[in-house]
Amino acid sequence: MSSTELTNFLKSMDKGLLILPRLNNKSLWNSKLKKISFIPHFYSNDFLDYQNEYFQKNCEELSFMAFKNDSFLFQLSLFKIKNKMKFFNNDGYLEIPNDLLELIFEKKIFGSKKNFFEFFNNTETEFLLPNKEYNIDLKKLDDCDSLNLSLEDSFENIMTNYRDSTMNRLNKKFDNLEYFTISTKKCDEDWKNFKSLHRNVAGRLTRSDTSWDIQYNNIQKGTSVFIYSKFNKKFIAGCLFDHSKDDMKYSVSASDPNFRKFNSNEKIISLAIKYAKSINIKNLHFGVLKKKETDIKKINIHDFKKNFCRKINNNYGIYQYT
Repeated sequence: MSSTELTNFLKSMDKGLLILPRLNNKSLWNSKLKKISFIPHFYSNDFLDYQNEYFQKNCEELSFMAFKNDSFLFQLSLFKIKNKMKFFNNDGYLEIPNDLLELIFEKKIFGSKKNFFEFFNNTETEFLLPNKEYNIDLKKLDDCDSLNLSLEDSFENIMTNYRDSTMNRLNKKFDNLEYFTISTKKCDEDWKNFKSLHRNVAGRLTRSDTSWDIQYNNIQKGTSVFIYSKFNKKFIAGCLFDHSKDDMKYSVSASDPNFRKFNSNEKIISLAIKYAKSINIKNLHFGVLKKKETDIKKINIHDFKKNFCRKINNNYGIYQYT
């Protein structure tokens, strides 16, 4: 389904709708975000532009805004995997912000709540939704861990979510080990070292140079923060966190295995939490893992992230519309 087909589908439900794609209306998209009570990281223009470059020809962005009678209704961040009828906006799932969920299930846009989901009928789209009764044809596929760490408490209380073993490692001191937090300024040489380390650890070039340039520009614009460590002036670990004004995402990291004893990534995440609180971000998103996941690498990465989320009680599921 193309952007035109999507527009036609939506208008078939309500002829009074005006549908505008984000790609042609980025300034308007950004201004309408201000009407959302909580802006997910995957709704920011900077993050969506990066996603377009990252996926390149494998995906097509269909993000749009809906208006009726000159009034703004809602916007939806949306990508389609090409050659496959699957739609997503975050971690491979389609996650719908609370404001839009309320419109769908309470105010019943498009005439009925069922109609909104008709667009995703006969697709492989998997929705990440809170576990509850929806009274429409949503089939639950699996429970999941959606690691979202609330940052609205004090930093001291947030640290009670850390595993004891993580706290023990964070309290260790090492000489000549330094940490740096970079936002709204340049760090050309250190970014180059991070990019090189990521390639070496991965054993291959994982994505385009342009995607790295976009991320570096986002650091300078203040929509991403880059935190890294050096030992004896040598770059040994780093992590990039993308964010909106409300929501931060653990995006990409790399660490030199020769310096694993420093556990730099754990310290970097703790510094990111402290930084996020300093700019009033409400949530840090670490990622999603299905309960039935069998990929050992994904399981291990997720378990590492849970070092900071041991007390979180997730009540999310993976659903499909049938």
